Amino acid sequence: MSGLLGLAACTGPAPAPPPTSTPPVFENEQEALAAVTEIYQQFLDISNTILHEGGVNPERIDVITSADVAAIEYEAYSRMRDGGYSTRGDITLSGVQVREFYNSPDSVGVVARAFACEIIGSVEILDANGQPQPQSDRLPAVGFEISLGVGPAGSGRFLITSKDAEEGASSCA
Repeated sequence: MSGLLGLAACTGPAPAPPPTSTPPVFENEQEALAAVTEIYQQFLDISNTILHEGGVNPERIDVITSADVAAIEYEAYSRMRDGGYSTRGDITLSGVQVREFYNSPDSVGVVARAFACEIIGSVEILDANGQPQPQSDRLPAVGFEISLGVGPAGSGRFLITSKDAEEGASSCA
């Protein structure tokens, strides 16, 4: 026991205490809008690739989403993969509106809340034979309430920490 204490005493000075304040995440709405737009576009780029490839290797989305959002996305990719489906055409980002932003993360790490509009009308769902599947009841656009949070400590990254559909394409107008 005293040997372990001796080793602990030889490890150097105690680490510095954490800073009492952190630099602001966003100083204004324009900074928040730019960050949310960039991160959500990265999310769509990765998601489009996974969908084009039939839902394989869904873990690629992990670099841009929290575990909770990734789990929901995995379900959609799994349905694509299990059904032998893929997509042609891209989901595109029509616009982002910042609803709230913070100059430091809130208690759950969120730094911004926003609305994002995805245009999905040009995306075709293809069956295993590459034949388009009818989607007559699909809306041309879908709106999402999203939250942007801080990534793992020291990563300097943002993650999409929530993504909830808002009803009606009119919210994308």
